[in-house]
Amino acid sequence: MKRLLTLAIALITAVTITTAQDTPVNQDSNQETKNDTIRVTDSSATIIDVDGQSFRILRKKNNKIILLEKDGKEKKKKPCFNGHWEGVDWGVNTFMDQDMGLINSGNMEVKMPRSMEWSFNFSQYSIGLQKNSNNIGFVTGLGLTFNDYHFENHITLDKVDGITQAFPLTIDPSKMKRTKFTVSYLSIPILFEIQDPIRNNHNAFIQFGVEGGINLGSHTKVRYHGGKDKDHGDFNVNPFRARGIVKIGFGDFALFAKYSFTPLFEKGNHAPGMEVYPFSFGFSFF
Repeated sequence: MKRLLTLAIALITAVTITTAQDTPVNQDSNQETKNDTIRVTDSSATIIDVDGQSFRILRKKNNKIILLEKDGKEKKKKPCFNGHWEGVDWGVNTFMDQDMGLINSGNMEVKMPRSMEWSFNFSQYSIGLQKNSNNIGFVTGLGLTFNDYHFENHITLDKVDGITQAFPLTIDPSKMKRTKFTVSYLSIPILFEIQDPIRNNHNAFIQFGVEGGINLGSHTKVRYHGGKDKDHGDFNVNPFRARGIVKIGFGDFALFAKYSFTPLFEKGNHAPGMEVYPFSFGFSFF
């Protein structure tokens, strides 16, 4: 702690010395801080003695303060890799079968324009893989994801004897507004990212990897003229999911595609024709 406080005092002193315009600097002056010493050897250097040992030099160079190691070599800051995760994902949901074919008939057919995914990624940690550069690395973090599936047919989901099934609605179709199923997840990604090594700001990038998800809850909602019905339950949704992610972006914008390797519902706990694999695509904003 003492060393940190002394270094902080030294930084302030060095900045004051180098920025002062009308106060001459005595080349042989010493500034004492209890038993430690800050020695100004000339107008461009400050040597810090802590416990009798010189361990840093602050030097003004091109109007900048830089750090020198004990041997006089400039202390260089390690390049920092900064990946892309924190932000918002917005896209469209649909279902695929186990052969990765789009489901466009039956009870699990969805209205893609209205079936949305919202992901709010609020925490990020980047891990660079290079010693002298900063354009390749891994990204992880945390996020909240909400998947809405608007059914094309007038059905809803329910559990009977522990089995999730699709049931036709008894509401007059002319009074129907929408029927949907919503699932929310805590998302944890492990993504590999390559950024454009030519541009200093690394504008262009490609990213791919796996996102794990922990099911936080699910519900059905049926809206009709005059009211709505909402039912919360687990509906035998898989408690965990793993899906592949690919993102291609530029600056604060990207396109994404996400495919779930795990089915939406637990195997053996749903009616025939309900083994579906969520797929989504859309835009990311960082």
